[in-house]
Amino acid sequence: MPTPLHQILTPQLLAFAAIAIILLAVAAVSLLISRQGPVYSDADHIAGGRAPVLRDEIHGFSGKPDYIWREKGHLVPEEIKSGACGPTPRHDNVIQMGVYFLLVEAKYHERPQGGRLKYRNRSFWIENNAELRAEVLALRDRYEGVQSGALTPAPHPQPRVCSRCAFQGQCADAAIAGQGAPFLGPLGR
Repeated sequence: MPTPLHQILTPQLLAFAAIAIILLAVAAVSLLISRQGPVYSDADHIAGGRAPVLRDEIHGFSGKPDYIWREKGHLVPEEIKSGACGPTPRHDNVIQMGVYFLLVEAKYHERPQGGRLKYRNRSFWIENNAELRAEVLALRDRYEGVQSGALTPAPHPQPRVCSRCAFQGQCADAAIAGQGAPFLGPLGR
């Protein structure tokens, strides 16, 4: 005759089974929320789609990160670069990510802890910290100062950079043909 069920299901075995079920449920939920689908995606631009431009009216920024993911309950902007990079991310890309942090915060009312820069050969986690935020806002203030005429743009010794600069028409040091005098270095030589 088989053993009665009430003799097999002891309180300890029932407690163990309940704990196991709870742990499995927590693991399943954690897996589901660890990386959900993108909250925002500009990846459709490849197929001709149009993601909305994110705007931060307080700081005067607008832009379109490639993705914004929800991971472990936090928003994570992600920017994908087509090129490779060295052992550290390019500084201008870090600044761009800093702007995306402000845009995400303005749109979703949630401050990201950080974001991902993905290059062809590696990825970097960029921390959303006070130093990056201060640098982004200082660059914005400098840009506004140049736009208003209160400041002059800092000269750059690379013609390739000058050719893409928004201030080339205003800059006496532009290093491209027909756009001001050539850049002669910090001492004017």
